[in-house]
Amino acid sequence: MTISYVVPLLMALQHKLQSQLATVRFHQPLVRELLRSLFDRFGGLYRQLSVSSPTVIGSAKTDLHFDSPVFMMASSVDPEHGYRWLQWHSGTVAEKEQLKTKIFAELLTVLNKCTQSSVSTTAVSPDTCEPSTSTASHAAASAGQYRCCFLKIHKPVISNNLSFLCSL
Repeated sequence: MTISYVVPLLMALQHKLQSQLATVRFHQPLVRELLRSLFDRFGGLYRQLSVSSPTVIGSAKTDLHFDSPVFMMASSVDPEHGYRWLQWHSGTVAEKEQLKTKIFAELLTVLNKCTQSSVSTTAVSPDTCEPSTSTASHAAASAGQYRCCFLKIHKPVISNNLSFLCSL
């Protein structure tokens, strides 16, 4: 499991709980509490995704600051997920397109930072982010540099949030 699973998992869970809230009769307090807890903990991410919490839930108290765009970017560039998780987004088609544009703009910003800081043509190992001794192609060297630059830019966010997720 990678960081790219965070957004699709949270969107699917929120969608399922919202639909259960409308259909469940005896366990509504449980479903409501699960939704409240979900929005409390991941409120920053839901704000990034332009998903508003239902009014019946209440206000956030324990936001864990999952408000980095790295989660959306990771999900959108993962071939397994792409933008399929938008099917669970409650917004209109125009809002979903606007969200895609926002994510794409964030990706371009990161790539521009990587391009500006990666002027060297030295091959980089994508696993260690260290100069590689192999005779990798220019495309492979560039891909390694972009991946490593992305990780260096977002490493504090990724490590802080993943260490919390692993402790749950």
